[in-house]
Amino acid sequence: MADMRAAIDMCAVDYDSGSASIHSLVACAIMLSVQVAAPPQVAAGDIAGDIDWTEDMAVPVKRRVAALRQLQSDYDALQKQFIKERAELQAKYEQQAGRQLR
Repeated sequence: MADMRAAIDMCAVDYDSGSASIHSLVACAIMLSVQVAAPPQVAAGDIAGDIDWTEDMAVPVKRRVAALRQLQSDYDALQKQFIKERAELQAKYEQQAGRQLR
């Protein structure tokens, strides 16, 4: 248990200092969610997204989860932009190739 406490403290220091990588944040979040608190039981009719499963977690853990959610949101926006730009480039070069073949 002391090793886990030391690891949790190290994660908090990394996060608070801004030196944490996405991989270390994910590892810390997984470790904390598995070791410290089990996810709440979801009734059959409930949607997991409607439940705030972080409400019983410590404030540093909530900050880490919020940071991970923001990172995921940023990644999703970049992925959407990439797909759009790739489709535009593909259409552009297919059009140019079509002109050269004529």
